[in-house]
Amino acid sequence: MHVDTIVALDGTGHYRTITEAILAAPSHSNRRYVIYVKKGVYKENIDMKKKKTNIMLAGDGMGQTIVTGNRNFMQGWTTFRTPTVAVSGKGFIARDMTFCNTAGPETHQDVALRVDSDQSAFYRCSMEGHQDTLYAHSLRQFYRECNIYGTIDFIFVQPRGWLEWCGDFALSTLWYGEYRNYGPGASLSGWVNWTGYHIIQDAATVAFFTVGRFIDGSSWLPNIGVKFTAGLSN
Repeated sequence: MHVDTIVALDGTGHYRTITEAILAAPSHSNRRYVIYVKKGVYKENIDMKKKKTNIMLAGDGMGQTIVTGNRNFMQGWTTFRTPTVAVSGKGFIARDMTFCNTAGPETHQDVALRVDSDQSAFYRCSMEGHQDTLYAHSLRQFYRECNIYGTIDFIFVQPRGWLEWCGDFALSTLWYGEYRNYGPGASLSGWVNWTGYHIIQDAATVAFFTVGRFIDGSSWLPNIGVKFTAGLSN
């Protein structure tokens, strides 16, 4: 893998912080720009704007290269602004990294990673927090071999269009499905009785929600070097 710049806490790279490396990276780039982040604990809040496109952060592994912060709702931050790492530029990739928010359960919302980057991918990454750990905000995103830890709403998305708290106008048109959900918490007892809630039983229906069809993964994932399965697998 070609590396464009190196970040190392001990000064053996081009920069000591990830933020410095991102600011120095080209804007509106059509070429993949790879930032290798050596192992260590990086205490910084990173906000990659939309102009920072096609950036890749490559670490030394989960639990080795760690980005950590503690912004949270109780400090006065909105949920959208609490992330330790926020990514908006198209085509972002992270691999072998840990993103962590250490604020703790008493602080309410404390996002570790917010993603509104189209055609973004995360491979062998860990997202760690308590409430709202991974804010998969919007657009096409792909995760493989990732660990996501939390206690409340630890994976959530932009709620516009379906959130009952904002009224019941969308409940008749909402399509919410589950397929082969299993494990602790998978029981259907006490589930919502919305008209648009479905337990998917057949492969033909769930095929609409595969990587190949739902996020059009076959058109862009081959270009970023992350393994994926376009359709269903047994």
